[in-house]
Amino acid sequence: MSPAESPGGGEPTCVETRGTAGDLSCPELAKRIHCRACPAYAEIAGAFFARPGAEKDFSLTPEGEAEAAPAAGTLFLSFRAGDTAWAFPVENIEKVVPAGEPKPLPEPLRAPHRLGLAAIDGEVVLVVRLDGGGGDGPPPEYGILAKAGETRLAVAADGLGGFVRAAEPGPKPEGAPPYVAGTLGDAWVPDMALLFAALSSSAPVLP
Repeated sequence: MSPAESPGGGEPTCVETRGTAGDLSCPELAKRIHCRACPAYAEIAGAFFARPGAEKDFSLTPEGEAEAAPAAGTLFLSFRAGDTAWAFPVENIEKVVPAGEPKPLPEPLRAPHRLGLAAIDGEVVLVVRLDGGGGDGPPPEYGILAKAGETRLAVAADGLGGFVRAAEPGPKPEGAPPYVAGTLGDAWVPDMALLFAALSSSAPVLP
């Protein structure tokens, strides 16, 4: 919803309560995280905000008042893989896509956590499961395309939770794998570099 469409009074809209201007609890937001990576979206938005006078149209802070401080903490996307909940930093996520049927890997490269290869945005990406279930369970609902350093993987998700903002994760659970850095509620928060390094190996330690 644009500023021109937003009502000036009355009951708050869902955008203002649960959406991008609210607490980010709307489940539809998780399905549309890919919009920020869309080149068409970025080009249109860039032209719109670069037009003459745009800075006046979107100066929402009355003269003499201090601007609101940006939201503190890191934004995470929570999801489920098997029986375990996870939370990835949004800054590491490129997009969320509906899960397709990956192409199987050649025999020497197969492993329980490797579902196969998928073409996403013209690039071949390895599809992995965090629970190491392979093809034994039901197919995943979503693929979370994420990157850590130079490693880019599509992580299978059996369901999306939503967005959570936190200053820092809670303590690491006892007995958790070394790539788990902490928790957000019941969700494991990984060290993305360590997790992706483990997933890139042939025999990672998975829950």
